[in-house]
Amino acid sequence: MLKMKKGFTLIELLVVIAIVSLLASVVLASLNSSRIKSKDAALMQSAREFEKLLALDYEDSANYSNLTVGHILAGDNCADSFSVSSSLYKSQAIAICENIHDNSPTSSSSYPFFVVFPDVSQQKYSLGVLLNKNFEVGNEIFFCIKSDGSVSEVVGPDCLP
Repeated sequence: MLKMKKGFTLIELLVVIAIVSLLASVVLASLNSSRIKSKDAALMQSAREFEKLLALDYEDSANYSNLTVGHILAGDNCADSFSVSSSLYKSQAIAICENIHDNSPTSSSSYPFFVVFPDVSQQKYSLGVLLNKNFEVGNEIFFCIKSDGSVSEVVGPDCLP
């Protein structure tokens, strides 16, 4: 009479390990994609919050000059960037700036991650935040909000009022 052995053959074990490894790599790839999307959602929300601060400040001073800072570079300190601001909303602006800094991609210390450009009359602005989506140096995508309410995603920091 033949005795039946209990257990799995080496081939069966290797096939199971290969399938589990393949499934794990698919799950990890989708998690990384979700992480990038969540960071971009946080960046867009922060930009919208800053847009509201600009509107509040405009109601107080009738121009956008108090919270406009030009480029804030990846290595800059947000508190230093708003140090000359006379806005009542300076502390909120610094908090939003730090949130943007924490979620932005870093390409180099000389590339802006947050831009507020006023026009000459101080009656218009544009706000751009560097997104993580498809991030590639030289082909950066910015989420732009302008004082006229328009919102867009543009390649490169072409987000002028």
